[in-house]
Order: sequence, then C-alpha cells, then structure tokens
Amino acid sequence: MFFTLIFCAFAVGLARAQFAYVDWSANDTVVPAYTHTYELGADYSAYDYEFKIEYAETAPLTESDRKRYRISDDMLKDDFSVDSYIGVSRKKGQLDVSVYPIAVKDGKAVKLLSFKPVLEKKMKKTVAGRTLMTAGDAVTGRYAEHSVLASGKWVKIRVADKGVYQLTKSRLAGLGFSDPSKVKVYGYGGEKLSETNIQDLTDDLKQVPTWRKDDGSLLFYAKGTVKWTRSGTRNFIHTQNPYSQYSYYFITDSGDDEPLSFVQETEHPAEGTITSAFYDHVLYEKDGYSWMHSGRTFFEDYDYANGNSRKYQMNLPGITEGTASVTVSFSANAPSSSGGTTLSVSIDDSSLGTMSIGVRGTYDNATVASRTFTWSEGLTENPTLTLTHNRSYGISGRLDYIRISYPRKLEITDNWLQFRTVNDGYTDFRISDAGSSTKVWRIPSQGDVSEIPGTLEDGVYRVLTDVSLTDEFVAVNTDKTFPSPEIIGEIENQDLHSLSGINYVIIVPESGKLTAQANRLAELHKEKDGLNCLVVSADKIYNEFSSGTPDATAYRRFMKMLYDKASTEADMPRYLLLLGPCVWDNRMITSAMANASQEDYLLAYESDNSVSQTYSYILDDYFGFLDDAEGSSLKRDKLDIGIGRITASNSSSAKDVVDKIEAYISNDEAGAWKNTICILGDDGDDNLHMEDADTIANQTQGLYPDYNIRKIYWDTYSLEVSSSGKSYPDATKDIEQQMRDGALIMNYTGHGAAYSISHEKVLMVPDFKAFRSTRLPLWITASCDISPFDMNEENIGEAALLNADGAAIALLTTTRTVFSSYNRKINKWFMRYVLGTDENGKRYSLGDALRLSKCSLVTSESASMSDVTENKFHFVLLGDPALTLVAPTYKVVVDEFNGAEADGDATTVSAGSIVTVKGHIEDGNGNVVEDFNGTVSPSVFDNLEEITCRNNAGAEEPFVFYDRTNTLYSGADSVKNGRFTFSFPVSLDINYSYENGLLSLYAVNNDKTIEANGHYENFIVGGTSDDISNPDENEGPEIVLYLNSDSFVSGDKVNETPLLYASLSDENGINTTGSGVGHDIVAIIDNNESMTYTLNSYYVPEVGDYTKGHVSFSIPELEEGKHTLLFRAWDIMNKSSVKEIEFYVEKGQKPTIFDFNCTSPIRESATFTIVNNRPQSLLNVAVDVYDTAGRKVWTVSESGSSDSNEYKFTWNLQSTGCDIQPGIYICRARISTSDGTEATKARKVIVLK
Repeated sequence: MFFTLIFCAFAVGLARAQFAYVDWSANDTVVPAYTHTYELGADYSAYDYEFKIEYAETAPLTESDRKRYRISDDMLKDDFSVDSYIGVSRKKGQLDVSVYPIAVKDGKAVKLLSFKPVLEKKMKKTVAGRTLMTAGDAVTGRYAEHSVLASGKWVKIRVADKGVYQLTKSRLAGLGFSDPSKVKVYGYGGEKLSETNIQDLTDDLKQVPTWRKDDGSLLFYAKGTVKWTRSGTRNFIHTQNPYSQYSYYFITDSGDDEPLSFVQETEHPAEGTITSAFYDHVLYEKDGYSWMHSGRTFFEDYDYANGNSRKYQMNLPGITEGTASVTVSFSANAPSSSGGTTLSVSIDDSSLGTMSIGVRGTYDNATVASRTFTWSEGLTENPTLTLTHNRSYGISGRLDYIRISYPRKLEITDNWLQFRTVNDGYTDFRISDAGSSTKVWRIPSQGDVSEIPGTLEDGVYRVLTDVSLTDEFVAVNTDKTFPSPEIIGEIENQDLHSLSGINYVIIVPESGKLTAQANRLAELHKEKDGLNCLVVSADKIYNEFSSGTPDATAYRRFMKMLYDKASTEADMPRYLLLLGPCVWDNRMITSAMANASQEDYLLAYESDNSVSQTYSYILDDYFGFLDDAEGSSLKRDKLDIGIGRITASNSSSAKDVVDKIEAYISNDEAGAWKNTICILGDDGDDNLHMEDADTIANQTQGLYPDYNIRKIYWDTYSLEVSSSGKSYPDATKDIEQQMRDGALIMNYTGHGAAYSISHEKVLMVPDFKAFRSTRLPLWITASCDISPFDMNEENIGEAALLNADGAAIALLTTTRTVFSSYNRKINKWFMRYVLGTDENGKRYSLGDALRLSKCSLVTSESASMSDVTENKFHFVLLGDPALTLVAPTYKVVVDEFNGAEADGDATTVSAGSIVTVKGHIEDGNGNVVEDFNGTVSPSVFDNLEEITCRNNAGAEEPFVFYDRTNTLYSGADSVKNGRFTFSFPVSLDINYSYENGLLSLYAVNNDKTIEANGHYENFIVGGTSDDISNPDENEGPEIVLYLNSDSFVSGDKVNETPLLYASLSDENGINTTGSGVGHDIVAIIDNNESMTYTLNSYYVPEVGDYTKGHVSFSIPELEEGKHTLLFRAWDIMNKSSVKEIEFYVEKGQKPTIFDFNCTSPIRESATFTIVNNRPQSLLNVAVDVYDTAGRKVWTVSESGSSDSNEYKFTWNLQSTGCDIQPGIYICRARISTSDGTEATKARKVIVLK
C-alpha cells in the first residue's frame, strides 16, 4: 500500500531512504503526527516533486487509543492525510511534510506504525504561472538602479480623497517652478499596499499623466486611501489604509523625461452596450474607537450603551431606479450569559431587516458581525438610515461602517465623475451634463492611464470602448476649477534604490530625534561585528516604496529589495531594528493619540482582528518575510532576518539604551555572574508553569552543562495572604538579589500582565524601573501581555529595556495573550539557539536566535516542538537584534582534582579539608590558550537535592524537582599562560550525602576579551577530614567595617543610602554556603528583622587567597536619624564574629568628595576616579580639565545614581577632536545634587607624549 501526493509548484531534495516510525508510546494526549522537513536548496523552484508513503505498517486503533487521544469518528478519513508546505528562508527552500497517522482501512480504524517516506524530484518541463526567484536569478528590471528622487528639485504633496486635482501656474511659481510646462507629477497614491506577492508592487515612483490647461495649470487624477474591490458585478468591498489618512504625490521639473500626457486611445467600432447608469458606492466609516488598542479595525466613537438607536444621513448623488445593497458592520461586547444582541436596520422608516451579533468569546473584548441588506423601494439621494441595537442593559455597541452600493446616473457632478460598468466588452457610455471640455480617462488596475476619445451631442458625451470589469473611468470637465493638493514641502534628494550589501538596517522616525543614537549603534556594530549598517528615516522609505504614503509594507519592500539584490550570503540583510515608538493607532485618529505626531513614530503592523486577545496581534515578523510569494500564510512563512525594536521615544532614552549596549559589548562587567541562568516558575494551574520552567532548566543544563541553573519557583516559598492579596515576598527578595548579583539570562514562565509578573505580583513595573545593576541579563518572559509596546501604556518590557541603570539588556517577551503549551516550545527553541553557535563556532545573535526559533517552530520534526498558530506572533525581541550575548566561548578544563587525575575515579571531598584543583583554558579546537592571562572564578556546589514544593495552590500532587542549593565555596585565582591552580576550603556545613558535587568554573583574561567556562562533577561530597583542627581553638573572622569611606568612625553622619563595606579575614576561610542554620553573612539594621540582609553572595574573596575577602553592599534607603548596624560573619569551622557601629542618617546630606584620583604623569589616556559620600543618590558628576591659562580643554559629565560610591571617567587626551600638547593641566571634579548643593576637588596632572 502506498499513498501519493503530488506537488507541482516547487522543488524537493533527495528522498528519505530509511523507514519512519510513529511514536505512540509518548506520554501525551495529542495524536503523534509524523513530521519531517526536506531541505530543498536554492534551486527549489526549478522542480516538481512527489511524496509517497510506501510499505505502511499499521495496527488496529484501540478503544484505549481513542480515549487517550480523544479520537472521534469524524477524525478518521479514508487514508492517512498529508499536510505540506513550502517555506523559504534566506533564499533556500524547505518542504515541511506532516502525516496524520490514523485512518479507516477496509472498514476498520487503524493507526500508522511505520512507513518508508519517499520524496522524488523532477525537473519542470514548463513553468506554470509565476516562477519564484532563486538566489541565482537576476533582479535586473525588478528595481530601478537609482530612484528618481536622487537628483533635482522635488516637492511633496498630499490629498485627503481620490479625485481630480489642480496645480495652478501661480501655485507652481510659488514653489519655485518657473516653467509649468516642465512640471511633472509622480506617485501612485495612498491605497494600502498589497501584503502578498510584494515583488510585483510598483517600484520607485512612476509619473502620473497630467492634463495641461491653456492658463498653465495642470490637472491630474489622484487616488485616495480607500481601495474599492468589486464583489460580483454590482457590489463592492472597501479596504481602508490603516496607516494614513492622506495620499501622497511628488512634483518636479527635473530629469530628462518629458511630462507625461494621457495616452490617446484609438477609436473603437460604433456599436456597444449602451450604458447611461452604473453602480457607485459610498461609505460611512468614522474611525475613532478601538475595543482593545490592538489591530487595524476601528469603530465609531458613539457607544450604543448611551442610547440604543442612532440615525445616519447618507448622501447618494445621482441615485436612480434599481436595487441598492446596504452593508452594515457592527460590534458589541455581549457576554455569554446575555445570549447576544441584534441590530435592526431601516431606511426612511422602512425596515431592511435585522442582523444577529453573537456573544464575545472568553478571550474576546467584543464580537463583530456584518450583513448586506437589499434596498429597492423608495430610493432617494439623501436617505436617513436608522440603526437600533436591541440589547440588555449595559452592553456596549459600536458601528464599524455603513457601505452602500447603488445605481447611479452617468451624470457629471462637481465637474468630474468616476464610474465603471457591470459588463465586460464593448460599452457605449452616455454621459450627461457634459460640455465641450469634457474628457474621459481610463484608470486601469494595471497599466497606464489613458484618454478615450468621445463625441458630444446635446450635452451628452458618448464614449465607445472595450471595457474590463477592473477598469475605472473618470469623466472630467477640464475647463473647470478643481481643488489644489496640500503642499508638504520640498524634500532632500535621496537614493535608497542605489544601495546593496547592507547587513543591518535601523529605521528611525521622520523627526530625526533618534538618528544620532541610531548612528552610534550602527557604528558599534560596524566596528565590533563588521556589519555594513544603514540608518534610514521612515519617510525616506515611504518616498521610494509607497509613494510617500506611510505603509508598513514599505519597510518590508525596502528590505526585500536589499535581499533580492544580494548575490552572496555576505551581502544579504541580516537584521532590522525599529528604533522608535509605535502605536496600534497608526493614523493617530483616536482621542488617546490626539496630541501625537506621526513624525515621532514608526509604524506597527497590526492584524485585521481588533477584538480578540489571542488572535489580534502586532507582528514585527511581517517585515522579515522576504522571499517571493510570502505574506499569504504568515503562520507558516519563514523569517529571513532577525528583527528587534527599541521603543525609545526621545534622544535621552535612546541614548540610555545605546549606552547600555555599548557598555555590555565593552564587557567591563565581565565576571562569574555570566555563568548563571536563572529560571523562574509561577505556581498554580496544577504545577503546569513550574513543570514548564523545569523542562527549560533541564534542557538548558543538558545542552549547556557549563552554566549554573538557578531555580526560583514560587511554590518553594511561604505564601502570604493579606487584605491586598496573595504574595511571595521572599521570592521577590531572591529575584531582586539575583538581579543585583547578575545573571546571563532571567527566564520566567507563568502568568503575567503588562504591569506585573504573576497573579501574586512577584515583580511589577516599578520594580523593573528601580533595578540598579550594570550586570545586565537577557529577560525571557513566557507569559501573557508583558510588553504590549504598541498599546500606549506602561509595561514591564519597556520599563526594563529603557531603564538607564539596569534591568535588562534585551527581552524576548510577549505583546498579547499566549498559551503555555506553545510558550514552552518557543522558549525551548530560543534557549537552544541563543546559547548555541553556528557551524563556524560563532554564537548566534539575539535576532538570529529568534529567527531560527520561529523557523524551527514551523519546520520541527516533533509535534511537541512545532507551532503553526498565531501564538508565536506574540513573541517579540525588545532590543538590538544584532547583539550577541557576551558570554564565555572558550572552555575551562580541570586536569587534576585533589591530587588525582580529573578523568580517573571520583575523589571524596570532606568537610574541613583543603582541596587543590589544577586546570587549563582551551579554545574551540581543544588547544591550550597559552597567551591567556587573567582570573579563574570557581564555585563549588554540594549534591543535587530533591525538593518538594509547598503546594500552596492546591495541586493534585506537590511539585518535585532537583536542584543544588548549597554553595560550598566561591572564590578567584589567577590564570597564567593558560593554566591555573587554586585551593579551596570545605565548610563543615555540607550535606554529608556522599553524592556528586559540582565545580563550576568561569575565567576571563585581563583585558576582558576572552571568557571561558566549564564544569566538573567527578567528585563525592561527604564525611569529615581527619586533619580537621579543634573548632573550639579557632576564633571567628576578623572584621573591618565602615560606611561610605574608610575614614568613617562609629557615630558619623551618612546619606540615606550608604554603602556598607566590610573587610574579612580568617585563616580557615569565610563561610558563604548559607546552608548551616544561622551561618550566613548578615547585616542587621536597628535590630529589625525586616532590615536584615543576607550578604553571602556579596562576599568577594581576594584573588588567590581564600582566607581574605570583602563585602560591599548598598543599603536601601533609611529614614533620617540615628541607626545601628550589626554585622556578623562565620568561618568554615562555624566560628562567628560580630561588629557593631552606630551612624546618623542626614537627609539631603551635602555631597563630599573623599578622593579624586588620577595617575600622573599621563602618556596615552587618563582615568579619573571620584569617590563620594552619596551612593545610590541622584547626582550630577563632572570632570573639567583646564590648561595653565585657564582655558577649558575637556569636560565630561554623568547624571544618575550608582550603587557604589565611585565614578570613573576616561580621557583620551584630546580637546575638540585634536590631541593636546604636553604640559601641566588642572583637573577639577564636581558633584552636585538636585537641590543645588555642590562639592568640588581639584588636582594637577602632567601630560607627557
């Protein structure tokens, strides 16, 4: 038995020769469909292919199978169904095949166990239809080499509606065009661009035919923003441009082309269907309201909850006898308990009928319904249409639109008339109210506008022509006066069409407020990654790719041009960054956007659906579907570029983000914190979110075992219940602590909203605004509605990204409601790619990781890892798509552990012992990096423990997972010539489990250009050392404690957020495990439990000496007045020491500079260090440099707050871009507060060259 499916449009790869097996044993309730992806290559369009199922092995479908997989009879077909789809990514085709393995054979239900999948390809004999472009195809002819806007004088104009417009000689002269005979009009108006087959869209700007009047004026026909499409012969549907209320054109007198006149058609035979009437259309659509601030469909402002009946005065000029069609689209938010509502429609008190409007779904804000009514009696030019919403109390209703198609006399009104016919073929139009100047222009759907000759007799202009149903016609009395278009102004010359080989495009708003920061970012990636970057304003893209009219497809069309032109992978675009805010209301027509300007915004591609929380979306992916024919199946199309958004709305916030990116790339904060990946899991839903989080944790640990996985699951903490609701305050504290410590990735799974993480509000928007740390994580939020950045409301994603002082370097986050089953899939794929490397060993960027994740969701060979729904649309990258996680790329390898070969038998680590480890750093090829000199940071963990959660949410069973909660040691030692040796003490606070421990290793070289990590588990933790000394003979650690400055003495005054500093030393080593009861490093303020801080993670051992280290901790804001601080620390023998101090908090304390330091003499560059008394305070800090004549030669400043009490600035010995002369210079440090108080300190330096 075999099943054959023939595909005739695309190519295939080689056949799969091996047998395929369907896994019916998986613990799942979804029928286990067989899926496979065939790589087709770049020449995929040259072939037809045939897929076969051969040698199928089946078994009876049992009752147990039916129950488990919920299989009903209507799910069983006569054969195994095959679903397939050709996707193209970066010009290479892929065939996705899925076999649904249940069917009815010989009257019996069976399941497919195995089969031989065969895929054959054959060269096409003929090309049926359009041939898709492949990498080798030339694009000559598809794009102009240069835009017409590249030279000459160009003035941009716009119109609000379709029609005939006039530019007078005097108006043209006022614009600088002295000879109207040379003036030309370019463009194609403001109808929404097609979103499919965009390779066929009009390229650049085309000249519009103009009619020249004797007085020097010119007339032209302009399209509006509403596109009308015939539905049958007499009805029409409309499409509103969701991006603009105006259509744009351009005028010029430049270039070699002559002004385009109307093509004169030849006369046709004298017979045709006589036509003196046609079907016209009118539209009432007053957009001003959105049910959910999402999507491109808007509704009338009037709420029918305020009155269930409303009248609309319609204008139907020239209406004549016949039958009209009245279409009404209406929306209501009726809950399921109401049973829905109805809408009664009448014209001039004559009922047309009633339409039903259903109830809204669980995830819907409203329901939209439409119906077309027939109207044939009492037709008048100004009818009153009445809508009555029959509803229960409190149900809102909003009108979408009223659209009328009606019979109209072929009669010129307002000096011009646009008309059409209901038949193909020769037609004899009889146009009344015509005159000697009447002309008729043909406006075809494709091709040039032309003039049709005609004859005038008794005021009737007769035109006989061959007609297509897609043709539109305009009759115009050319001697009359017509409206003038609105003048926007002269534009600069531009030539995007000349570009090629661009790897990274950054689009900024027209206003230019963000351009400087975009250029900074582009320069960063040019220097770091060798990317050919382009910063371009949105209006320039519109000018060349959408006739100057804002349209999201213009962005995509521009990217496609760059993509099509690329003949090599190196020349292809890789990334698109949308730098600037966007909003669901692209046209700025709602009251919420009344004071906004489109010039400050970028466009958002929104769904048609505007009422569903799950099916309405904003889709940045849209801009990345660049292969031919993509766009018609967005859920299955495959991305070709990585896309991100930085939603900064002003230059200051843009600078903050670029500053963060620049600092992240510079890697000044390199450290062992980059070895940590923190997985966060919500409670509830029968442990679903913790299970998903643990799945992510375990997959990541399995794929990338050199990283440490920190698990913070809500249900391991005590749940507190108060009048304000449920909360997990200790979970919040631990997350805040982790954010201070730093983590490479923070990955959350669970419930969420724009303002909070989880129902218990474990983290909220103010928390993300308040995070202060230079150790920036990538946040992943597999949760609903975390970052609806287009909804014009405060949200977590933007709060984190735009936080100048920390929170996040970027986010993979969500914009709408999402479903956990699909979230898990994209989360797993993204974690796999963002930490992974390509075939050349280079780590994927954030944009590439998301692109590959979404492509993998479509092509996955496992149903458990695939998603062809809208769910993936809701995941977006907030951040720089070209940014790569700055994380270890080399390997730390253990050669010897506690005197034994690393790969030998496991050794035992006992409490009280000293363990010595030897190892080396190696590159990706396994070679020792002998020029690596730097620091290695080991962390030692106790055994893996089984943890049973508290079951706070009442699951059927408490959740159980495994984790290493006991840190035995964290330290640092030196690496010389690629090799290291370090020793560490083992605390008495071990688990004594005699199970495997974990040694986690991180290393960085001295200039922070190379990082490495590794792990080692071949040792057992348990027992007590025979060499342990008598604990009673030991004393606790020696403690030196102060606030803000080492000149501090107990009782001194400090600011509200002082910096605690403690120097610790003990011959046995400091205990930082936190596993022994009460054996933590703690600071207790005012003997208050709520102001007790565990500081184990703040302890930094001295490099190469485990007996010494220090703690530095920024104390949260304190009230003014007297306070006490008790500090306690333990050594590994569990002996403690205590130090106490008193201090007085002085609110608004005058700033003081403790130290202003800079090495002198200076030869190449200088680093100034300013130590002050105001950590965590908002300060303005500056350094000014003067020569001996008192002239300022250099200055730098910074505003904000810092967790430490140090500020550092680097001077490259230049003044206004020029090198300074050797000599003596005066340097002055300044610190000032918002209330104007200031402190200064000066010093001299010598510059030598």
